[in-house]
Amino acid sequence: MLRLADSDRPSASKMQYHKFEVQETLKALKTPEPEPWAAGEYDWDDMLQEIIAIHRYRWDYGYTIVQGTGYLLDPEFVDVDQHLDAETMESLTRFFAKTYPKPKPFEPGSTPTELEKQAYEEGCRAAVANRSAAEIQLLEYKMKRGVFSRETVWETAKHVSAADFWFLYGSGVKELQLVAMRACAQVAGAGSAERGHKMMNFIEDRNRNRLLWEDVESRMYVCWNSLQLEKLEHVERKAGELPICFKEFED
Repeated sequence: MLRLADSDRPSASKMQYHKFEVQETLKALKTPEPEPWAAGEYDWDDMLQEIIAIHRYRWDYGYTIVQGTGYLLDPEFVDVDQHLDAETMESLTRFFAKTYPKPKPFEPGSTPTELEKQAYEEGCRAAVANRSAAEIQLLEYKMKRGVFSRETVWETAKHVSAADFWFLYGSGVKELQLVAMRACAQVAGAGSAERGHKMMNFIEDRNRNRLLWEDVESRMYVCWNSLQLEKLEHVERKAGELPICFKEFED
């Protein structure tokens, strides 16, 4: 789990599964035989229950609907019965609502025009239709129907990321593809953001603490793109270097 959390790879969809594995491993632990020097000093059953409670607290604290939705739509776990877990299905429902939101209702006391009312009703109908289509497509995915019935699809899924899987095979289930790619493309950690904070602290330090936000943003843009440009120039130089032909020096 630490490797997943520290990685820049899209791994948020795998966090819930590994958290569940840790929980089941803790529950399966048996009370060990206490060492002679510790006999009577520790209640191992209470200690184990406390560890499980701490793990559950951390789960609840770090759990997001992205993890639940990604776990449900990750092809690695397609044969797992996630529909039996109420927490996972609730995450999916909430993610559907965020991906296909209804229009914002009118303010109390306002007098919308007929066109505004019509646009609001059409927006609500479109949101419901998209959510319903995504749910139907989810059934096709879990039951392995349509494009998901091909053996090559699941063989490919073993060698590509979940986001790449939906990029390749989600064109026939557009509504579900959008949800899946948003959920499965998320990283589990904050390493990328922390690197940005590090550069920001380098640019705006104690000696340059009067910089406006626009100046900080511009300098960060230059720094990041300078690094990318240096890498690109290095690649171009490598590509332009021709191998030495030793036959020219034989004479």
